[in-house]
Amino acid sequence: MVSEERLERGKLVFVFGIMLTAIVQAGYGIVTLGMHFTWIGFLLSAVPLIGLMWLASQVYAGQARAQVWLLGLVAFKVAAGLILLTLALSPGEAAQTARRLGAPAAWPVFIELGAYLFLAWGLLAYAPGRAYLAQQRGVEPAAAEVTAEAPSLPIEVPETATENAYQLARGLGMASAALIILGVLQAALAITVATLEKREGKLGLITAVLTLILGLILKLPAREVHAFSSKANQNTGQLLRFVQVLRRTFAVQVIVLILLVVVYVLQI
Repeated sequence: MVSEERLERGKLVFVFGIMLTAIVQAGYGIVTLGMHFTWIGFLLSAVPLIGLMWLASQVYAGQARAQVWLLGLVAFKVAAGLILLTLALSPGEAAQTARRLGAPAAWPVFIELGAYLFLAWGLLAYAPGRAYLAQQRGVEPAAAEVTAEAPSLPIEVPETATENAYQLARGLGMASAALIILGVLQAALAITVATLEKREGKLGLITAVLTLILGLILKLPAREVHAFSSKANQNTGQLLRFVQVLRRTFAVQVIVLILLVVVYVLQI
């Protein structure tokens, strides 16, 4: 069985993710409709907000079908956010199309997209979150959710493998630090040189934020590998934690990389 502590963590992330996304969604509607009112923009802001709160209440009450609809809503908002972000950052008619669809500026779309991505992580990638949703459906959590509760058993690791793990952790740590520094420099350049009033400055700032996110995410597997490189931590529990961290962060890294590619293409 999954421990009560893990289920409580999953419940906390679920509730926090829903509330954060709802607040961001409401703020998005207020800001964008204040900048440029369109009925399409109103519907794209109000309907998801109402649907999000209603579906969350149904999921909290244990309705299994509501979980499917909630995941569908999140997937729709992520896809729509990527499309609107691309349109809003594009020149000419594309930007006007985004304006008519309720996205007169790119930065509110970027914030809204981040909130829905966080919610998607809590629903799909965070193990306690998945365990909590499984409990709400009345389903026994999968074995992958339970293994973290198993006792840690020592593992015999050759010295060469230990050294390789240490070097990998060091390399990941250096890559993470380099990405964070690069993100800070990109943000400074976007603010001081390009200025945020220009399209290049906005794209540069978005690139900086994505680079920072990528660098921070990379620190998680680096930390787990570094822990495993110590003889005291070479056990099944630490190895499992490393695998779980890789699984949780992989999807986020792929999404961030896709967004970076989109932004770089728009900068060409």
